[in-house]
Amino acid sequence: MHILFIVLGCAALGIIIAILPWGFTGIIGWLIAGPVAILMLGNFTTTDVRRRAAGMYASRSAATTLYWMAAILTLIAVIVTAILTALWVGRL
Repeated sequence: MHILFIVLGCAALGIIIAILPWGFTGIIGWLIAGPVAILMLGNFTTTDVRRRAAGMYASRSAATTLYWMAAILTLIAVIVTAILTALWVGRL
């Protein structure tokens, strides 16, 4: 479940970095909010599925809620950072 907090942090950090006044930071923000956060989300999913298949597993509703919050925030972060980067590139 700790991985989900890292995913939320990556998505939020990506948006914060993309909002900075320097245009090239949008690309860095996209890399953090996109591939890094998505890979971490995939890592959580893989670990969760392994634990479910291993036998005794107690599902936590907090983990499910955090998972969907992280997935939605990551999607929003990728879209926002991509738009901000595109606007910066369009002004070059």
